Amino acid sequence: MFISYFRRSFLPLGMVLATLLTVEASAESWTSLNGSRTIQAKMVGLWGDSVVLEMEDGRRVTVGLSNLIAESRIQAKTLAAAQAKTRATIANEFKARAEEAAAPAPNPIPKPAAAPPYVQPQPDAAVIEQLNLVDQQSRAGHIVAAFDALPPSYRKDLSEIAKIGAAKINADAWESLIAAIHSVGDVLVTRQRWLFSHPRFKSIDEVSLESIQDVTLLVAGLIRDGLDPQALSLETLQTVPLRDWIMQRDQAMAPYLAAIGQYTGGMNQQTFELVSEQDGVANVKVTAGELSVTIPYSKVEGFWVPKDWADHWAEWMTQTREKLQETPEGSLLTDPMIVMIPGTIEPIVGPLKAATDRQGFHSAMENMFTMAAPIASLAGLDMSGKRRRGADGFDEGYPDSYPEGYGEEMDTEMDEDYPGSSYPGSSSAPTAGAPGRGAGSSGPRGAGSSGPSRGAGSSGSSRAPGSSGPSRGAGTGGSSDANPNIGARLEDTLRGGSGRP
Repeated sequence: MFISYFRRSFLPLGMVLATLLTVEASAESWTSLNGSRTIQAKMVGLWGDSVVLEMEDGRRVTVGLSNLIAESRIQAKTLAAAQAKTRATIANEFKARAEEAAAPAPNPIPKPAAAPPYVQPQPDAAVIEQLNLVDQQSRAGHIVAAFDALPPSYRKDLSEIAKIGAAKINADAWESLIAAIHSVGDVLVTRQRWLFSHPRFKSIDEVSLESIQDVTLLVAGLIRDGLDPQALSLETLQTVPLRDWIMQRDQAMAPYLAAIGQYTGGMNQQTFELVSEQDGVANVKVTAGELSVTIPYSKVEGFWVPKDWADHWAEWMTQTREKLQETPEGSLLTDPMIVMIPGTIEPIVGPLKAATDRQGFHSAMENMFTMAAPIASLAGLDMSGKRRRGADGFDEGYPDSYPEGYGEEMDTEMDEDYPGSSYPGSSSAPTAGAPGRGAGSSGPRGAGSSGPSRGAGSSGSSRAPGSSGPSRGAGTGGSSDANPNIGARLEDTLRGGSGRP
């Protein structure tokens, strides 16, 4: 974007300059004082009482104004004034362009195109029609589609839990957390020219750099506009109806999410195929890439939801309410790991925000690169932004094979660290939202997305014995229960695992 902006800004200026010089290059008639001689020449300039003329053969001559007739003297002064005005205009234009280019960001800051208009899911649609619509709307950036595809009573339950949970959140911790995360997006957007003019980016080819810039600024803009601290204040969460609040976030975030989706292409594309439908239960084959799984859906109040949801929703909501009622007010988000996030972000973002010029910003960025070096090394990237290559041309840091038993060891560690999580081989319950990627969902959009999401401040398992429970419903915060994110269920199906659909 910076490179494109430079071209748009300075190339037209060069064309204007060339046009002005061409206009000034036309020859004029100059006549001697006694009228005995007239020549065709262009005026180069007027210095004191003499005019410098360039003849047709390229020779330059200096003629005193007193040796020219009155008309030629007037012409010389008129042309000199026009030349001075033209030079001043060009100088001011270059100065303005230089000042603009030296600014930390364009003014106004570019915004992505508007997202496609939102189409709300309606009751009593066929199951495939509803799933396709939610998937389409999610890919168009509309996070509200997941909420609107829930049965009305489910939406009411989540609205009540959101209000209860918001009252339990520690205000200082919440505001510090949102402000810290928002500051990351804000500094990237408002200092975008300084960011991408850093010498480390010069090693990246122009096409790749433009893609990196576009995606980075889209994500940063999403954070900056989507996580606006004022819109996410606890007072807003406690007073604005949940659906209205989600719609407000949808309008702010949809353009960015839709634009980001254009870069991912068909990576998250899903297809839905009706296998059978009987007695209010529809079995739907969901395909994502090379993986597919058949998921049963039940119709509740005119909307289709995974059968697990229909079977256990009331139980999950009861458990979540009870857990929230037991939670002291102001105690959520006080976990040390959460409290330390703002303190981790500030040393990085603070110096960037304090920089007053490009050089100061670049110096502050060096500290950021230094802190990011270990992570970049693990990812196989050197700090110039290029992936390291071994002598055989393959990426270093990505071994062709792993030690014997490595896979089994990782499986065991994941099971121990995340009991009942949506890891291949486990089953689980959905996160808040409907089929489709909604706020808080953790799997591919559409059928099988996770259910009641981790709400503010949970503190224990919410799973009922013998059933799959919510993945940390609002107000719960301990280990989550088995949560059938679609990727886990697809792999489990292919492996012949026992995880419930």
